[in-house]
Amino acid sequence: MNAKFWSLAAVFAMGTACLDDKAEEDEEEETEPTSEPTSEPSASEPSVPDEPVIAWITQSWSGSAAVTPGESYEGIETFMVGENDSAGQAPQTEWIWNGIGAPIDNPSDCEDCVFAFELNMTFDAAASTDPDGAGEDVVFSYALGTSSYGENTLFYGSDGDWSPFLVDGDPTGPDSAGTTFTTSVAFDGTNFTYDQGVVDYYYTNQ
Repeated sequence: MNAKFWSLAAVFAMGTACLDDKAEEDEEEETEPTSEPTSEPSASEPSVPDEPVIAWITQSWSGSAAVTPGESYEGIETFMVGENDSAGQAPQTEWIWNGIGAPIDNPSDCEDCVFAFELNMTFDAAASTDPDGAGEDVVFSYALGTSSYGENTLFYGSDGDWSPFLVDGDPTGPDSAGTTFTTSVAFDGTNFTYDQGVVDYYYTNQ
């Protein structure tokens, strides 16, 4: 699993862990004894189910570029992550990069790749929402081809190592509402687009 997969998995794990911690805290608060004794035995009190913890989680990579295979790559990439109490709200973090690519040799395990580029990604601080000030310029490589995982595989390269990053049609979910999110990787000969992750993933602990 490459660095980008790990970052998404870590963010998702942290988000759901925080929600679980909140559920435990709420449960502890609800079960604290009152200072006044009750005249009724506790066994006679009806049990009240815990309220579910509900959140809409967003964490996704997406991008688009104008590509001429073997010549040029120019586009943008966006990473979003956030946890909200209702759908449709802006994520807490949204990083945006502007990317320019220089053609490179195809990965050894993708000799028939449609294209391969080393990308210089410039962080767009003005367009981004970056509360922690962690956004920065990055350099990595992308290649598009077919892998054992399926057609339209986007390969991610860093320090000479390559691995499949996104595969078109790869599902995530379903969430608690039954919605499945599907990865998209497409290239029509000029326009390259990709999208992976979840936007407003409906989460509940019940």
